[in-house]
Amino acid sequence: MRLVITIAAALVALPVAVGLYFTSRTARDPRQADFAAGRIPDPLPDGPYRGSVPGYESLAQAWKGKRFVMAAASGVNLVRAGDSLKEDFPFRTYVAKALDGSDREVFRVDYDVPTNPGWLRVCADELVEVAPGRLLGKSYIRLLPDRPFAMLFFELAEGEPGAAAGASGGIAAAG
Repeated sequence: MRLVITIAAALVALPVAVGLYFTSRTARDPRQADFAAGRIPDPLPDGPYRGSVPGYESLAQAWKGKRFVMAAASGVNLVRAGDSLKEDFPFRTYVAKALDGSDREVFRVDYDVPTNPGWLRVCADELVEVAPGRLLGKSYIRLLPDRPFAMLFFELAEGEPGAAAGASGGIAAAG
């Protein structure tokens, strides 16, 4: 019985420790200042946005961006599938209070959609506009009730994935 309790405690403690590490790392990231200075996109995103995940390019090779459908308050992720793009992992969108506990409002991308796998339904993104047509996103995972963990920043630029995005393929935040 003692072994079972030890294993259960480790299974809870490890994800929490990883979540705390990434939340601390995200809070110290220089892009946090850009995110805090950002505003709710106006107008709200509609159509394709090419994406990049600076610092995590090798882990996010297949993810190419998002397609927003403002009229339906929803969208999908754009994922490379062979030589083409596939629309996958749908989400709902709305304006909400930031998950960090502050009173600021953000544009929320919520993956808690019945058709998504369970591991994705606990995820959410927050978006702010840092320049016209340029969004800075922060990804969260909700492992514990009322304690989301910030995992990383990502960038979105208005336009179809594959369109010119500068030499690095990413977008620069206003600053």
